[in-house]
Amino acid sequence: MKACALTDKGLEQVAVMELDEIISSNGSAEERAVIFEAKNNDELFRFCYMSQSCQRVLLLFDSFKFGDYEDFLKKSEEALNQVDLDDWFSEESSFKVGCERIGEHDFGSSTAEQDLGGIIIDCVNKKLGFEPKVKPSAPDVIFYIFINDDKAYIGIDLVGRDLSKRQYRIFSSPGIINANLAYAMI
Repeated sequence: MKACALTDKGLEQVAVMELDEIISSNGSAEERAVIFEAKNNDELFRFCYMSQSCQRVLLLFDSFKFGDYEDFLKKSEEALNQVDLDDWFSEESSFKVGCERIGEHDFGSSTAEQDLGGIIIDCVNKKLGFEPKVKPSAPDVIFYIFINDDKAYIGIDLVGRDLSKRQYRIFSSPGIINANLAYAMI
């Protein structure tokens, strides 16, 4: 199964080394992302749990370069049409879409989330015959799109939160470095 670990710029090689240490998988470093293969769900979730250099881990549906916003939506829809949606949806399940953008774009994250949510609803309606529930807080499935300049990564967010924000850690001053950077420095 193909996966993507999102990390801070410059920490990609650290994430590749960590990937090899935790699940003995070779990753391909891209800017702010590492693409890798996991043998099974256990291996993937072990990496999610033990990773210290990553912000998010996605079960990757597709990654693609795009030109403008219309091209982005078209390629996103093509990626979602390739997904076996009955693995992720039942009539009782709920979902939301999260988006993070880095770079200059003529659209915002909330616009991309709403439009991608509409595409997902249409795909589920066509393929499964019902309209999935949108639930912004505590959904069953989180579709996540990460956009770095002209490249997009689309998949399922396996953890549902930013892994670099440790729950036990309270930032008492703006000068404190985040956990990912501290791990990479060590």
